[in-house]
Amino acid sequence: MRVRIASISALLLGCGAGLYASPAPRVRQVRVEGNLRIPAATIRHYISVSPDSPFDPAAAEADVRKLHALGTFRQVSVLTQDAGPEAIDLVFRMEELPFVSSLVVEGVSEGLEERIREVLRKENLDIRLSAPFQPSAGRRAAVAARGFLQSQGYPTASVGIDDERRGSAVRVRLKVRTGPRLDIGAVTFDGNDNLSDEELIRQMQYTRPASFLDRWMRKGSYVPEQLTEDVERVRRYYHSRGYAAVRFGQPEVKVSRLVSRRWFPVPLGSTQRDKLLIHIPVTEGPLFRLTSVRVDGDPKAAAEEISALQRSVVVPGPYDSSRLEELRRKMTGALGRAGYALAQVRLEQEVDDLLRAVRARYKIDAGDPALIGQIRFQGNLHLPDKFLRRELRAREGELFDSAKLEESLDRLNRSNLVKEVHQADVGLEFDGDRNALDITIKVKEKDRRGIFATGGTGGIGGGYLGIIYTAFNLLGLGDSLTLELDGGAAQSNILLDLVAQRFLGSPFLLALSGFHRYTNLNVASIIRGPEDAVAVFRRRSKGFRWGTGYSVTRAAQAGLGFSVERESIANAGPQGDATVVRRSELSPSFVLDSTSGSGPGTRGGRFMVSHSLVGSPFLQSVTVDRPSLHLARYVDDPWTEGRNAFAFQFYGSAARSRRGAPLPIDQRFFPGDELVRGFGRGALTPWVQSGDGSSTRVIPAGADTVLGLSAEYRVPIRGAVSGAAFLDLGWTRVDDRVAGEGIGTGTRLIKETNRLLRASAGGELRWQLPGLRQPARLIFAWNPLRLDRILEMPSSDPRRAVRFALGGIF
Repeated sequence: MRVRIASISALLLGCGAGLYASPAPRVRQVRVEGNLRIPAATIRHYISVSPDSPFDPAAAEADVRKLHALGTFRQVSVLTQDAGPEAIDLVFRMEELPFVSSLVVEGVSEGLEERIREVLRKENLDIRLSAPFQPSAGRRAAVAARGFLQSQGYPTASVGIDDERRGSAVRVRLKVRTGPRLDIGAVTFDGNDNLSDEELIRQMQYTRPASFLDRWMRKGSYVPEQLTEDVERVRRYYHSRGYAAVRFGQPEVKVSRLVSRRWFPVPLGSTQRDKLLIHIPVTEGPLFRLTSVRVDGDPKAAAEEISALQRSVVVPGPYDSSRLEELRRKMTGALGRAGYALAQVRLEQEVDDLLRAVRARYKIDAGDPALIGQIRFQGNLHLPDKFLRRELRAREGELFDSAKLEESLDRLNRSNLVKEVHQADVGLEFDGDRNALDITIKVKEKDRRGIFATGGTGGIGGGYLGIIYTAFNLLGLGDSLTLELDGGAAQSNILLDLVAQRFLGSPFLLALSGFHRYTNLNVASIIRGPEDAVAVFRRRSKGFRWGTGYSVTRAAQAGLGFSVERESIANAGPQGDATVVRRSELSPSFVLDSTSGSGPGTRGGRFMVSHSLVGSPFLQSVTVDRPSLHLARYVDDPWTEGRNAFAFQFYGSAARSRRGAPLPIDQRFFPGDELVRGFGRGALTPWVQSGDGSSTRVIPAGADTVLGLSAEYRVPIRGAVSGAAFLDLGWTRVDDRVAGEGIGTGTRLIKETNRLLRASAGGELRWQLPGLRQPARLIFAWNPLRLDRILEMPSSDPRRAVRFALGGIF
């Protein structure tokens, strides 16, 4: 695209020799020429020069630039014509860009064409129909399409662009040549005498030999730009190991016929295929030592902390560039906490090849401390600012503190008001006149009102599906209302929750709930056999719950809950008589939650402890104690640079009846696949035999103590799909003396099923369902410790199991 602006002297040549000494000529009229599709009136809207006004060359030049910025003209020029004594006509001549009549992608299948178009749409590079065609935009689209094809395993792909003019229209063609689809077969290094190829390849994020799962994880394909990034990662790794003078040559990429493992139709055998062989020359150089660390500049109020950081580095000592960079970030953080929001810390490294030494120098420009000016939110169209501001620890008018800003973001993320906010969503703008730092936080609102699906499996009630209605700020208190209706073959629930965060501006959370639950535990769901199709109990409860919570720290919360309910329990038996119980429950709790992320990206830890007291209405007497403990930890896998993760969980709970009375069956635990996922629901409970000598049946007794331990290795695969390898252990027990109480007469505990450890190992495929907002899990389990290894009896303890489940274990 060209912009031609006639020079001001040329514009004025036709206006007379004594122009500069005389008044400026008057503009008689403004004409627009050359426009085909765009009306002249539209163009005149962008022209400030008007008829019967003195001619201003600077204004005419500015008008030309405004017209050019519209992006609809190939060329814009302005000329003057003599219109009589001291008068001129101003002529804007336009050459319009052709409009796009069609976009054709040639050389690929329909499926690949659609994926190319989708990539261009996501990157805002799509060539829109009926829009002006700009060749530079076409070239950017071709580059993006080529990069996408290379990421899909077409390393020699080329994409050209051809525009075929037809009058004022243009037909745009993306001419694609994919070439053969080639995965990376091998990556080798030459000259790496001290670090192995395997160690260096682990530092590369994209350019790795393709494995079976790499096609799902977008790895194993050669993209030149990604290879450059990976070589830089290897360079930084060498620097962290002390090789300050490492050098890399030009990578060599060639096609070679290599032997690869065959996976389909069965994972057996091998075949020969053309694959890419990438060879990277390396000159490692000698090991270097860090001989000095110097700090230049005035750290001002952060001097003490900066000095402590400087002393923490051992000199002379091994050279590690990653530690030096980490130290730079810590210095920047220390200055930010001291109020120097715009402080800069630059790291310079002087490498002495002769002495094999590195001298590090930190140059500090602290600037001046800044007060916080305005704090603004962007993106909250329906959510009032006041509910977001109450989560902030940073306040307007205070001295800027980066630690308070980070804590504010963490509180916003935990408030459940908006989607996760990152550091990149925070903009800082310094106003020198006010000496203030304005903060802008970009947020994305969650769906505050709507109807959503829900569902899950596991637990004594088995699977369920339902709907949830949510509404926010109905009472103007920042409250959230949730109504849930769900049900399944063995349960149904109606739950109504009203939760107010920071109630009336206080640090307390207030929650009110109403519930109606129904659960039907059928022995046939645990023991397969028609003769055992007898319900152990049917439980129906309804009532209200009140709860409050107080945030001790940003990660710790103390809570207290109190509920009143009416429960109807029908025991097994021909009469099926129901027993009505009215009870209350008081539940103090403490939660320490430092987790972040979701799904396979969850990191951090969670500690929960509670102790419930169950008794008569308003706890005039306490009949049952229910302590519980839950620990979970999610840590990065260091061998994959944190891409994969290890997850661990411990769970323990007990129920104890006071005054030596038997523990009611409805207060017992019936754990199953929610604890050890290779087993059926309720299958981990101890068992009792009921009946006389001529006829006996096996019934689950329920447990008064449950312990569980789980370990997972989590791997994100692609998008919402992830996988996990797991090992689950579960242990239950019940008091031998009263195990059969409440079940029926003539019952006897099967001691071999009490205090029994069960185990399950295997793998899962998970898909995070956007509609249900829960993961769907396909479980492949093998149960090395199971009931039928000890006792011959009908049970749901198979040797192996393939199960489908909704919702996660932890």
